[in-house]
Amino acid sequence: MKFSKLLAVILAVCLLGTMMIACNNGGDGEETSGEAASAVTISVTLIVKNGTAEVDNEAVSYTGTNPTLGEIIGNYCAANDYPEAFDEQGLLATIGDLTKGDGKTWSAYYESKGKTEAFDSIKDQVVADSDRIVLQLD
Repeated sequence: MKFSKLLAVILAVCLLGTMMIACNNGGDGEETSGEAASAVTISVTLIVKNGTAEVDNEAVSYTGTNPTLGEIIGNYCAANDYPEAFDEQGLLATIGDLTKGDGKTWSAYYESKGKTEAFDSIKDQVVADSDRIVLQLD
């Protein structure tokens, strides 16, 4: 009788030990759910200008974990069947028929702040839901 009770206690300890180990390895699932939780869905209005003339004004949606202006421009170009907007150096080169060159360059800024506060990096500028951003070719 004592032997069977001792065997039962040892078996219970082994089962509890394996359960504890299995529960601690559940961290992999937590990382996946954490990554999914950090994904966002936003809508940003892009206002494309050639000089002072407005060429387009369109809301662009983005879902993912990297809400940058580069991603928004990529979605805008894909939705309008435009070629890749950025050149091999990661600089904004073209949107539709508008192409930098001949002394023209792109600038980007929040519509509410104006061109005097243009972004340092168009591609890497972090954006948020409901932002209104002007892309201007001058």
